[in-house]
Amino acid sequence: MCELWRSALHDNSIRAVAHRLVDGAAVDSLVPDNLLATEPDLGDRVRVAVGSPPLGMRPAVAPALDGQRLRNTPLVMHQYRGRRAVPRALWIHCSAPVRESAYDTVRRMLDDLGGQ
Repeated sequence: MCELWRSALHDNSIRAVAHRLVDGAAVDSLVPDNLLATEPDLGDRVRVAVGSPPLGMRPAVAPALDGQRLRNTPLVMHQYRGRRAVPRALWIHCSAPVRESAYDTVRRMLDDLGGQ
């Protein structure tokens, strides 16, 4: 019998695997590296079994701003002393404009699924 459990956070899912509360978990590919950097003891208890191909930037959530300001803010945030801590806290090393082709892998996956 298969039972599903929802942890609400990717890092909680990884911890649940490490503590053998669940057999496995699907998590965002950025989370394991970041979590293991801050909690290295988890590295002995979990491993990435299957990964995905590189994908484009995940959606970003921001206050309602005009489009150009919203696009430019992440690109210059690191230049302002008072705001440098924000990208660091989110494990963002740099920001760059995303090319439309970065999403080609996702488009191919959707095509393989019949456009679902």
